[in-house]
Amino acid sequence: MGINVDVITGRTLKQGSYVDSKLSSEYFEAVAVCEINPEDCLKLGVKSGDRVRVKTDYGETVVFVKESKEVPQGIVFIPLGPYANMVIDPDTRGTGMPGFKGVKGSVERTESNVPTLDEIIDHMKVI
Repeated sequence: MGINVDVITGRTLKQGSYVDSKLSSEYFEAVAVCEINPEDCLKLGVKSGDRVRVKTDYGETVVFVKESKEVPQGIVFIPLGPYANMVIDPDTRGTGMPGFKGVKGSVERTESNVPTLDEIIDHMKVI
C-alpha cells in the first residue's frame, strides 16, 4: 500500500560533487535515493536502505529510502539526476527547464531492484 506525495527534486552537495563522474558508484549512491519523512516511512513500513517505487503521471522509478526529518510529511525529495528525471514533468513550458517541484505522485514499498545507471540510460534510449 502506498501513499500520495508531492515529489520535489533539487541539487545536493553530495550529488553535485560527482558531476564529473556520473557513472561512478559514488554518484549512484548520491542520486538513487528518496528522502522521506520518518512518519511517512512508518506508514509505508520502510526504513533507510529499503526500496520504494515512486510513481507520477510522467513515469516511475525505484530508489533507496533515506529517512529525513528535514522533509515534511507528504513530500519526498529525490536529488537531481537520472532517477528524478524519470518522474518529473518533461514539459518546459518554453523555459528550457522542466518542473522540478510539486509533482503529484505516490510512493510504495517494493522488493524490485533499483535500476543501475546503465539500465536507466538504456531505457532513455528507447523513449
